[in-house]
Amino acid sequence: MRFSYLFSFAAVVTAFAALIAQNKIANAQNESAEKFPPIFPFVISYDAPKNITNIAPQIDAPAGKYGFVRAKDGHFVTDHGVIRFWGTNLAFTANFPTQKQADQLADRLSRIGYNCVRLHHMDTGDNSLVSGKTTLAELDKTKLDALDYLIAALEKRGIYVNINLHVGRWLDDRDGFPNRSERPNYDKGVGNFEPRMIELQKKYAKDLLTHVNPYTKRPYVNDPGVAMVEISNEDSIVSQWAWGGLDTLPEPYAGVYRKLWNDWLLSKYGTTEKLCKAWNCKVVPLGEELCPDGDFMTDKAVLSRLLVMQTDNKSKAEMWVVDNMLKLKVTEMGNANWIPQIYYQNCPIKKGVPYTLTIRARADKETAVGVGVRMAHDPWEHLGCQKKLKLAPDWQTFEMPFYATHDENDARIDVSGLTADVIYEIDQISLRSGGAFGLKPEQTLESGSIAVVSPSDSEMLPQTRRDFIEFLFSIEENYWVGMYEYLKNDLHVQSPVSGTQLNYGSTQVQAQLDYCDNHSYWNHPSFPGRDWDMSNWYIRNVSLANFADTGTLTRLAANRVDGKPYTISEYDHPYPNEYNAEGQPMIAALGRFQDWDGIFPFAYSHSNNFEPQQIGGFFDTISNTGKVAHSIACYAMFVRGDVSAAKSQYDVGISPQQEIDIVTKAKSPWGLGWRGVGGDERLALLHKIAVNTLGHSTPNIPAVTKDQKRFVSDTNQICWDMTREGRGFMTVDSPNTKLFSGFVPENPVNLGTLTLDVGKTQLGWCTVSIVSYNANQCGEDGKAARLLVAATGQCVNSDMPLENLGENRITSGRNMGHAPVLCEGIPATLTLPVEADRVTLYPLDQSGNRNSGIAAKSADVKKTSSTVTLSPDYQTVWYEVEIKEKK
Repeated sequence: MRFSYLFSFAAVVTAFAALIAQNKIANAQNESAEKFPPIFPFVISYDAPKNITNIAPQIDAPAGKYGFVRAKDGHFVTDHGVIRFWGTNLAFTANFPTQKQADQLADRLSRIGYNCVRLHHMDTGDNSLVSGKTTLAELDKTKLDALDYLIAALEKRGIYVNINLHVGRWLDDRDGFPNRSERPNYDKGVGNFEPRMIELQKKYAKDLLTHVNPYTKRPYVNDPGVAMVEISNEDSIVSQWAWGGLDTLPEPYAGVYRKLWNDWLLSKYGTTEKLCKAWNCKVVPLGEELCPDGDFMTDKAVLSRLLVMQTDNKSKAEMWVVDNMLKLKVTEMGNANWIPQIYYQNCPIKKGVPYTLTIRARADKETAVGVGVRMAHDPWEHLGCQKKLKLAPDWQTFEMPFYATHDENDARIDVSGLTADVIYEIDQISLRSGGAFGLKPEQTLESGSIAVVSPSDSEMLPQTRRDFIEFLFSIEENYWVGMYEYLKNDLHVQSPVSGTQLNYGSTQVQAQLDYCDNHSYWNHPSFPGRDWDMSNWYIRNVSLANFADTGTLTRLAANRVDGKPYTISEYDHPYPNEYNAEGQPMIAALGRFQDWDGIFPFAYSHSNNFEPQQIGGFFDTISNTGKVAHSIACYAMFVRGDVSAAKSQYDVGISPQQEIDIVTKAKSPWGLGWRGVGGDERLALLHKIAVNTLGHSTPNIPAVTKDQKRFVSDTNQICWDMTREGRGFMTVDSPNTKLFSGFVPENPVNLGTLTLDVGKTQLGWCTVSIVSYNANQCGEDGKAARLLVAATGQCVNSDMPLENLGENRITSGRNMGHAPVLCEGIPATLTLPVEADRVTLYPLDQSGNRNSGIAAKSADVKKTSSTVTLSPDYQTVWYEVEIKEKK
């Protein structure tokens, strides 16, 4: 899991205005909160009673009964036809329950509509499948047995598994891999090219997948209950390069990386002379010094305030000049991870002019710092130079040539990323026009000394950058195709295999495997200081209903590869976003409309506590009543097919060469997809869209009106309405599932044959799903029907102190509240197209069992329609509507 959605600048401007409007609405609601009925404890039970809240009888069991899942004509199929997966994730110790827990867990998962489980982070940490004291290369037999039983229990109930191979194993000295802390987390990117790491990945796959499960009597390579296998989660040398994660790679890994680059160049160009000609290498004489007194022969730069140390109310640091050098020492870090920092100011530069920044420095221990040339004012953009430098006790001189991207009379040179308890020494900060571009004099192809390219290397000439992207793509192809062929040809894995998620590297490479996968999060937690610091985080408390046209869902649709099954194996609207219950129904509806093949909300649980009474952390669904209550509706829309697929499909073509062009220009793979070629992602709300990897675009792709704020799918079943600023909503109107999610409009909502009239709620917002349990619609034709109605609004842990940080940011620090989960009762009236004497409303308890029934009322003088009323007085989030057969 990773990041939240990034807006374009225009979208940010539009979104910010809506955020302000939504914030005003939320504040108004909060001011009058005392007028609402109190929220009440409600945690959906962990058993599987035989009632309307148990959809398990509709899931074909056991998993694999119709043969192996395989890819055909852009979808997953079995011998029974097309199969889709509404799944979830188990992470860390949740993969290793006791046998009693496994059976109970499998019962509950099938009860609420999951037919696939992604087994994630099985290899991470000290309590995993590979957590030996002397090696991380052998499977833990006790953990493996628990996993085996869990998989058997799931398959017995019709729940397939998605096996993740490499997620979090991070090799270290136990297996001969030094300097772990200096490598990217979990060896992502490095494991794409380091030969021994790749061999150990193959060993792990062989040990796990060829092992015979004693409870199913089958190895996983030959188990039809295994829906799919994923090689490595969120992993690519391209994305690691783009993030700067390879800039300070330690030896021996840096040497392997550099040799691969030089071998690739040698194969393409043959000689240094031909390489220099292709790259247009040149040397521009150095001009005057732009950093006076940057040699620290005196302390004039510090005394004159040309050199400044920036601190805040938390940080503690000192800076002084001694022995013709600048010394820095940090004893306490600031609130943000870039404070304290130093900067040298008043440096004039001109756009398009070549410059060289030179820094000579050392530290008393190995560490890394960031340096760059940037604006000294908002928007604080870098001006062509941004690098990460690896410092050590020995002096090093770093020369960084670049072309300035803007005119700036008052540019500044930053040194950031300082850490506590390290002493830094700098004896030169120099900025001069001119420099060597392409190759340094000592670099030759024949000696294998061409340096690898960093995304922050602004001296990188156009052909240099393009060559390096091609090189990275070749590394990717060798790795992913090589691993795929090993799984398929050597281990004989029968299930579909994917590499990693799209937008981490080359889409062209991922499209060579059996299916494509993706991840996204709406307003992922942000950590302004240090990663995953639970004392310093926030979430943007914003509903996707107001941003459906620029949010996560359209972006996911715009990356789908035509002709390949497509799964979203991680998606979430993280808690405590107060609108988080909207996420799963929204993606289920749009995903089925877009004709996707699998959706796996992240996550069901991160631990082996399978009966929590409070919401645990940002992502866990297990005890989040607002999410669980709508899971059956999600299954019905996505797997049962209550929502229809789009009638029309439009593709944009991105050829292999275009892909290289896009990544070369952006220095990142995140621009791949429709936006990479200027496509309008909003079309995903109207029609099915995809990427054609052969470069063929659909002729006459329809244009979306610039200011369009209401989108109706070409099936007329899904509507996204953002016409009221800050009060958007979406509806689904299909024969067997109805949905409303968003801010309550003034007038009742028409859902085809039904009408929903929601009263005042604490947030002015709610999510209501209505599912015909046996797909008998709503009794219009005189047949009997049973409707499961789930209505959710505010859903929080007890005594969780949400703090408003402004700009729709909220936090609770380390206090996530306690049990039990408290829920809001939604007041609403549902008008049905059947006579009142046929209809009874039953509020349901936490197990989904009926409480006393309430007779419906006639809604018209002809008595052909009826109403039932949902009320906070019933202290429930779900109801059963029983419609008797017409006599």
